[in-house]
Amino acid sequence: MKDLLESYLLEEPDSQYRQEIKNLDPSQLADRLEGQWRFGTAGFRAKMEAGYLRLNRVSVAKIAYALGKYLKTGSKVVIGYDGRHHSQEYALLVAQVLDALGHESILFSKLVPTPICAFSVTELKADAGLMVTASHNPPKDNGIKIYGPDGAQLVAPTTHAIEAILDQAPGYPEIKLSSKAPQRVPESVIDAYFGNLTVSAGKPISIIYTPMHGVGEYYAVRALRQAGFENVHVVPSQAKPDGDFPTVQFPNPEEPGALDKAIELAQQTQAELILANDPDADRLAVCIGTQALTGNEIGVLLGNYLIENHHGKKKPLVMSTIVSSRMLSKIASVKQVSYAETLTGFANIAHTALEREKQFGEEFIFGYEEALGYCVGNRVRDKDGISAAVLFAKLFSELKSQHKTVWQKLAQLSETYGLYRNLAWSLRGDLKLILERAQNLKGFEKQISPAPGLLLYTGEHDLRLIIRPSGTEPKVKFYAEVIGQPSQQKELDQFLAQVQGQINV
Repeated sequence: MKDLLESYLLEEPDSQYRQEIKNLDPSQLADRLEGQWRFGTAGFRAKMEAGYLRLNRVSVAKIAYALGKYLKTGSKVVIGYDGRHHSQEYALLVAQVLDALGHESILFSKLVPTPICAFSVTELKADAGLMVTASHNPPKDNGIKIYGPDGAQLVAPTTHAIEAILDQAPGYPEIKLSSKAPQRVPESVIDAYFGNLTVSAGKPISIIYTPMHGVGEYYAVRALRQAGFENVHVVPSQAKPDGDFPTVQFPNPEEPGALDKAIELAQQTQAELILANDPDADRLAVCIGTQALTGNEIGVLLGNYLIENHHGKKKPLVMSTIVSSRMLSKIASVKQVSYAETLTGFANIAHTALEREKQFGEEFIFGYEEALGYCVGNRVRDKDGISAAVLFAKLFSELKSQHKTVWQKLAQLSETYGLYRNLAWSLRGDLKLILERAQNLKGFEKQISPAPGLLLYTGEHDLRLIIRPSGTEPKVKFYAEVIGQPSQQKELDQFLAQVQGQINV
C-alpha cells in the first residue's frame, strides 16, 4: 500500500488531491488505490477525489489513453461534456490525450445532453464518441461513457480489450498531451438532431419543464416548441447548469422530492403536464398534478403509442429490459409487432436492435428501461430524454383532443392486456451482506440466473423478482412485478408489499 501511495503521489498533478490522500487510513487507501477500472452499465463512474479508482486527471487521462490505443491511428472521436464540476476540464484532457496519440478529436464548444453526443457520432461518421457525465448520480460523482462508430455504447469484447490496455497504462506524467486546440463540433450537427421533429396534431397544452440543474433547458424547450408546444415554462431555480444541484437532495427525478419545485410551479400556473430531465437529459420523468408516473407506465404508454402509429414501418421492433414490465411484450404480441428483451443497460438494447435490424430486417421504433430511460426511433442509439419528452407531450395532447386522460388510457390498457403492478426499490449499506441474504430468500422459487450477478425468483400472481447490484451506484436494486386483472389491484399491491417486507428485514 505504501508503494501504491508513493506511486500515486508522483502522478497526481493536483496538490489538493495529494494532500487529501495522505490523510486517509489504510482501508480508505485500499478502496481508492487497489483494483482496476471496469466498465459498468453506463461506462465508468466514480467520485471526483484522490485515488487511482476515482475520477481525476490521472484516471481520465488513462481511460483516454486506453481508448486511443485501442482505436486505429487517425480515428475521429467526438467528445461531449455536461454541466458537472470538472466535466469540461476532463473533456479537454481527453482531447489532448487522443490528439497526441494521432487521432482527430472533435470537441463540443458548449454543454450538451448525452443523447446529442451519441447522435453526433453517426452524424459526423466518427469512429468513436466519448461523453463526460455521471448522469443522475450525486454531485461529487463524474464519469465517462464511450460510444462505438454505430453510436451505441461499447459492449464486450471491445470493453474487455480497452480494460486490458487500461490495466497496463503508463503513469500520468508519461502520457503525452497535445498542445494544439481541438476541432469543434459544428453547430449544424446540433441543428440536425432537431431536423426530424413533426408538429403535434393534438390540442395545445401547458407544460412545466425542469432540467434539474442540468444541460437540458435550451435543447428540450427548443424541441418542444419546434413540435408546436409554445406554452412551456421552465422552473427558474433549476433552469441553469449547476454542478452542486442546490435545490434537490439527489439530481435524479426518481428520488422523492426531486419534482417538488416543478409541482409547485405547475400548481401556481395551472399547467397540465410536468416534464423533467435528469442533468444530462438522457432520462425523462413525467408528473400530472402531484402524481408522478412510474418508468414502466411511461414506457408502456409511449411504446403502445408508437405501435399504434407505426405507419410505413414494415417490421417494427419494440424492446425493454428484463427488469422492466412485461406489459409491452404482451401488447406487442397481441398487435403482432416484434419484441425483444435484454439485460439491463441501453448498450444491450442498442446492440440487440442493431443486430435484429441487420438479421431480420426489422426497424427499431422504441425501447425503454424502467429507470426512466427511453429511446425513440433509431437516430439516437441510447436513451434520449428530449425526444421522449416531445413524444409524451404529443401523446398527452392527442388524448386531450379525444377528451381522455393519461390515467384513463392506462386503465384502458389494463382492461385490454391485464394489470401489471410493479415495485422497485434499492438498499444501501453492506452490499456483500445484502446480496448474501438475497441468495436465500424463502417463499419464492429461485430460477437459473439469466446473467452473472443477477438473481431471479418467481412466485404467486406470476411474480417475477429480480435482484442485482447497481452498475452505477453503491447499492443493490430490487424489481418485483405481478400480473392479474384490474379488480385485483389491492390484492396485488398487498402481495408486493409483503415481498418487499420480507427482503427489507
